Amino acid sequence: MSSDLALLAGAALLLPLFPFSILAVAVFERIGNGTLRSLLLLVCLLPGAAVLDRAGFIPPDWMLAWAMLTAVFYAWRAVALQDARLWVVFLAVSSGALLWAGAGHDGLLWKALGLGLPLAMMSVLVELIERRFGAAHAGMDLRLATAAPKLSALFVAALLAVIAMPVSPSFFTMLALVVDQSRLSAPTTLAILGCWILWSWSAARLFAGIAVGPRRERTDDIPAGLARIYGAGFVGLGATGIVLGGMLL
Repeated sequence: MSSDLALLAGAALLLPLFPFSILAVAVFERIGNGTLRSLLLLVCLLPGAAVLDRAGFIPPDWMLAWAMLTAVFYAWRAVALQDARLWVVFLAVSSGALLWAGAGHDGLLWKALGLGLPLAMMSVLVELIERRFGAAHAGMDLRLATAAPKLSALFVAALLAVIAMPVSPSFFTMLALVVDQSRLSAPTTLAILGCWILWSWSAARLFAGIAVGPRRERTDDIPAGLARIYGAGFVGLGATGIVLGGMLL
């Protein structure tokens, strides 16, 4: 019994449920290195899913409701955010809480990977923007689309991948979570769909604040070679999504 409680406590920290999520946000927010932050995102989501999967744990209704409330709460709070780094953190917390809806179903580790990979890439892209502009903040009038077109294109691709647009891995993961719950719990299904909508809304606001605006003089855009490397990474991400879709659906 005590070992089961320890496993659940560990899962609640790695796939953070409120109030454990407060600690997760505080830790992630203070990590300035985007690569380290992206690795830590995966280190939390994958082991957290592995703990639930290994335990064969099926959350009771009250715990599933707790997880869905956490996911919706952070998705809602993300709508008002202007800082891209914090936005990634909030969506990571929301994603981790959503994974509790996949507990007891096949492919939980793959679902964690499907949600984690786009967030990891987004975290790295945010660091690139911070290096060149000082911050990735919607209130800074960056006008990224004209100031750094190649970086802007990658930023948009990362945004779309994170909010589960076809054919990103997160798209098929969200579909799989909806399918898992559609015959079991209508409220949980609605919570998953609600998070999806809120993610998209918050991403649109972030895009408008960071990338859109009157033309401005170009600044230090990323080199073409680096842009091609990241572009190939997004192609690989799409291919991973298609493979993942075949496994989960």
